[in-house]
Formats: sequence, C-alpha cells, structure tokens
Amino acid sequence: MPLWLIVIIPIALAIIILMSVDTLPPNRYGAIDFLGLAFYEAGPGGPVIVVKGLMHMKVFDSPLHEKEIPDEPEFVQKDHQDHVDTGKKATIRISQRGANTALWIDVARFKKEGKNFDKFLDYLVPLGTYAKANGYDEETVEAIKADPYNQADTTEVSGIFAWRHRKADGFGNPQGGCFDFIRNIHSLEEADKRIEDEMVRSFQRILNVITPGHAFEHSDIISDYTLHMLEILIGEEEDKTSPKRKCLPRWGIDLTKAAIKLIDPGERFNIAVASAAASAARRQEVIRDAEATKAATELVAQGTAYAEAKIGMGKARGAGAMAKVMQTPEGRQAAAQASAERVAEKADFIITNSNDGALTGTVAAMAKSAIAAFAGSTPPTQLNRDKKK
Repeated sequence: MPLWLIVIIPIALAIIILMSVDTLPPNRYGAIDFLGLAFYEAGPGGPVIVVKGLMHMKVFDSPLHEKEIPDEPEFVQKDHQDHVDTGKKATIRISQRGANTALWIDVARFKKEGKNFDKFLDYLVPLGTYAKANGYDEETVEAIKADPYNQADTTEVSGIFAWRHRKADGFGNPQGGCFDFIRNIHSLEEADKRIEDEMVRSFQRILNVITPGHAFEHSDIISDYTLHMLEILIGEEEDKTSPKRKCLPRWGIDLTKAAIKLIDPGERFNIAVASAAASAARRQEVIRDAEATKAATELVAQGTAYAEAKIGMGKARGAGAMAKVMQTPEGRQAAAQASAERVAEKADFIITNSNDGALTGTVAAMAKSAIAAFAGSTPPTQLNRDKKK
C-alpha cells in the first residue's frame, strides 16, 4: 500500500469522526441507528458520534414527562360544551349513579385478598352487601342514601400521569428503552394520546357505576387501578383478563404516576349542597325555637299549677277554720257580719239573718255608709230582718 494512502486514510477517518461529533443536551438520551438498525444508545448528555449518511440519532427527554388530562386548567373549557373554542379542550364528563342503584367497593375484602386489580370489578357490590360487610345499621344506610354526594350526578374529572424513558441495554443490538419506544410508539404525542385514552376508559369503567361521594372517598384505589391498566397498556404487566394472557408490546418507558386529580360535581351541585345545608340550618333553628317555647310554656304551666295548688291548700285551710268557728253562736255572728261587709261594697240592699237583730244590721249599715262616703254616693238603706228561732 502506498505510503500516502497509509497517511491519508487515518487523517480522513479523523476528519470524518470530528465532523460527526454531536452533543446531547443535559439529561437527554440519543438512540443511534446504523443504516436503519439499532446501534447504541448515548447519554444522558455529553458528546456522541453520529456519522452523517450512515447513522441517525433520535433524541429523547430523560427527565420526568408529566401531563394533565384533559389539559392544563387554563386550556380546559368548562362552559358551552356544545362548542369548544380553538386552543381549548372539553372537560371529561362522567355520569355517576345514585346510592340506590350504585355499586360500592368492598374495600375490606379487596385488601384482605391482596389487592388483586385483575379482579377489581368483582369487588364492586350492591349497597346491601357493602353495608353488611362494614357492619352498618339501618340508620347509617339511610344516612348514606340521604348524603347529597351520593345522589346521581354528572361530574367533571381530571387526571395526571407521568413517565420517563428507560435506558436501553447492550451495544450493536440494544434491547428495550428508546428503541422499543421507536418501534412501537414512534412519538411522544402518540404515547400521551394512548395513555390519556386508557385513563379515561379506566375512570369511566369505575366512576360510571359508583356515587360521587364514594369516588371521593376511594380516589386512591381508583387511581391505583388506573395505573395497573396503564402498566398493561405499555407492556409491563400481563393482561390476565385476556383469554390468551399475553403482554402487549413494550414501550420502553417507566410510568411513575397515574391518578385522579379532581372529581368536580359542578357549580349546580355545589349550589344544591349549600342550599341543603342552609335549609338544615333553618330547620335546626326552628327546632331550637320550638324547644325553647316548649320549655318556657312548661315552666309557666308548672308555676301556675304550683300557685293554684298553694291557693287551693289555703282555701282548704280557710274553709276548715271557718267550719270550726261556725260551730259557736259567736262564730256564726262574726261570719254573718263579715259577709255583710263584703256584700255592702256591691249591693244597694243588705238583708242579714241575725240572732242579735239590730247589732248586725247597724254594723252592716255603718260599713256600707263608710264605703259610700268614700265613693261620693248616697248610702243605701239597711234592712234587717231578724230570724226567729
């Protein structure tokens, strides 16, 4: 081989290599293929050799890729759903059942049997079975039915998920990681779309048959179920519900999060709940006022009854004393005189029976004259009729 060729070849290779050096941004991976075949994976960050014309590199983000569904709050249109504005997305609306027709998650049995998400739908039971499993009495069941959050409603649901690329193994014919992603998914946008669709299907599968209140209470379990379904989607778990029990093609990514972010019953429902709370408060106020009136009436009645009892006792004592006095002539005369004095206040004529005749009549007339003088009127005539023995 000529000397000049021996010298030129290394120089040419050096120039090609220098011209082929590229740099990966920090925290990013590069999947390099050679003539269309998987060759090696570089990164994260740093220099990488990609010979132009022979090699091609596709760059992937290695940091966590996170996304909200249907989108970030400022890009979600919550009103006028019949016409969604450009650049906006419609909310995810799911119809949920009321307490009487809903199914309920038998959490105790689900946890006892090892949280088997492959059979999760088998743990959705009617209210009667759910109440029996939890030891609820009839009063508690009625309270569950009456809870506004356990009424049928159409809720607005949002979620969040996150994933990152997994690094490939090997050199020359690497497996997994970015190369699986390239073969089976092709783009980040497609990955997000397929994950979002599966999340919405998982939300609907559970939320359609339970009440909003039950969804609030067990959103963590529903989120775990959703994550399980996504693991099947990306080929990381076997689909045991399928007759063939097979794994789907792997995406070469690691899911780090998949969860319900919010279950919003909507403005009308919140207004209804606030109105119900205000009505309950008014009912309690009426009850308190009625109880106060009842207590006051009872106290007045008790006081009146006590006073009347005391008056009755006094009258009884007085009657007893009068009966004792009337047993003697002097007592009878004193009683007649007292009666005449009381009658003199109202009557024009006073007729009394007396053993002593004029004495009783005189005294009665004197009493009547005194009263009449005080009132500024003419005293009436006193007639006395002696009763003969």
